[in-house]
Amino acid sequence: MIKRKKWSKVKELIIKVSESTSIRKDKRLSIEFAHAAERVGLYELSTELSVINAKLLQRNKTTDWNGEDLSNKHLCITFKEGDKQGLAVGLHMAGYISEVSKKAAKTQLIVEKRLVPIFLRTLPNVKVLPYPEKCDSYTDQLVTSNMVNLWQNLGTSDKQIRSRFTPLKNDKIKSGEIREQYLSSSKIKRPLVGISWHSSHFGKDLPDIHHWLNFICSFDCIFVNIQYGNIKSDVLHFKNALQERFINDSSVNQLISMDDFCNQLGALDAVVTISNTGAHLSSAMGIPTIVLRDDWFRRAWPVLNSKTPWYPNTITIGKDGRQWADVFTDVQQTLQNMIIQP
Repeated sequence: MIKRKKWSKVKELIIKVSESTSIRKDKRLSIEFAHAAERVGLYELSTELSVINAKLLQRNKTTDWNGEDLSNKHLCITFKEGDKQGLAVGLHMAGYISEVSKKAAKTQLIVEKRLVPIFLRTLPNVKVLPYPEKCDSYTDQLVTSNMVNLWQNLGTSDKQIRSRFTPLKNDKIKSGEIREQYLSSSKIKRPLVGISWHSSHFGKDLPDIHHWLNFICSFDCIFVNIQYGNIKSDVLHFKNALQERFINDSSVNQLISMDDFCNQLGALDAVVTISNTGAHLSSAMGIPTIVLRDDWFRRAWPVLNSKTPWYPNTITIGKDGRQWADVFTDVQQTLQNMIIQP
């Protein structure tokens, strides 16, 4: 059904198969089906299976929060729990942290070190620590939590997720300076649109550079490179095609400073990107974002519709068996609708 892009049927099968005892007793399959449930919008089922998986892997602690009163407790939330975790873990969870921190006497959060300044700015009442640092120890007053634990205790219905959306904050002064700098590069004032098109990850079906060139040449915007990695030849193609309408800001390196990258994103009117950390960050900031989704059913983006409650200002445009040229036709119309809004 996945190969045939029969997403409604896929959803039916996920619900049916997830009820199986064998799925719920298997460490690998329980998490695979948890991820699959998220992709078809079954957020509560995804949480249920993630909780089961955590138990199977014996990741629960005796100090974990079980929904009890936290008013005299010190809460330690850990998002970065191991060296192999991706950078985007927890970017969509600011609203959950904000809510639970109001219940606790003190809240601490452990994230990937490059994300510390972003969470500090967004959650000023939370002590944010870089992984692998540990939370302060308070013996019997300490209560621990992680992303799955927050889902379990606070709920992940579509309505609950939407109601808690809290955008990650950029430094408005720095973003304003960046925006002024970018706009001054062109004689005509145009919208600023960030683009990211490449990934070295083997598990992605990506449009080639020519599709991107056709797209950006058809749009009267200033396009800003928000792509990481060794992309000198691609940048040269874009620069030759657009001249003053393409900006490659070498002062921003998201592999070194996610805070600089956050402030760069905050200067933009919209973002068009493949699935990557930048897609999650711009979406978590509430920036109007278009994410191009392939049909390999391996990412967290929705397949049954274009919206996810985690990111209310993001639109996902799936390949759905089409040629990438046809996908970009949809991207053009969607972007046009985004940037003409007052």
